[in-house]
Amino acid sequence: QTSYEVDVAHAVETISVTPATASADATIKVNGVAVASGASSAAIPLTVGANTITVQATAQDGTTVKGYVISVNRAPSSDASLSALSLSDGSISFQASTYAYEVAVANAVETIAVTPTASSADATLTVNGVAVASGSASASIPLFVGVNLITVQATAQDGNTADTYSLTITRAASANADLASLTLSSGALAPAFAASQT
Repeated sequence: QTSYEVDVAHAVETISVTPATASADATIKVNGVAVASGASSAAIPLTVGANTITVQATAQDGTTVKGYVISVNRAPSSDASLSALSLSDGSISFQASTYAYEVAVANAVETIAVTPTASSADATLTVNGVAVASGSASASIPLFVGVNLITVQATAQDGNTADTYSLTITRAASANADLASLTLSSGALAPAFAASQT
């Protein structure tokens, strides 16, 4: 058998083979399926990594056979972009090419969840270092009063390409200056204390 290797980009999902015999009387099979000399085989699906394609030529005598093996190496995806990014509170105008966002939330918002969606189904995602499925919300992230930084990282199938998106969440300070109670060491207030009255 004669062996060949070829590398193709991740975008190449199928490939066809066009073998031609030196003798018009020989027959050809590609991956066990008959193909006419000079004609293309049916499209062969490619998985990421090595794909083996066999080509077998049989002479008219029916006994002389020559085999060829083609190893097609399909590259992994290098797409580490997000197609969507949303928050459980607050909103952003998301664009895949914008990597930093600022969001202000009310003091009443004590936690927030982030939902990232990868452009590629083969990418992996983390929110603050914790794995999150694409299109699913992260665990609730506690927010302190003031500035809170959340990072979302998408890593492509190739394991090397990564995009990092940062979210700066500013939680407002409380504006509640009410008293919960008011008492004296002696005597009683008239009228009775009410937090709603100032």
